[in-house]
Amino acid sequence: FEIVCPEEIKSQLEENSNVEYWDIEGEKIIKRKL
Repeated sequence: FEIVCPEEIKSQLEENSNVEYWDIEGEKIIKRKL
C-alpha cells in the first residue's frame, strides 16, 4: 500500500520494517518506526 511519510523516514525503512502509522481517510501516514 502507499505510505505518506517524510523522505528521511522512508530512507530508514527496510522492506519489512514494522512501523506505527495512522490511517487517515484511507491514507496511511507513518508515525515512527517500531
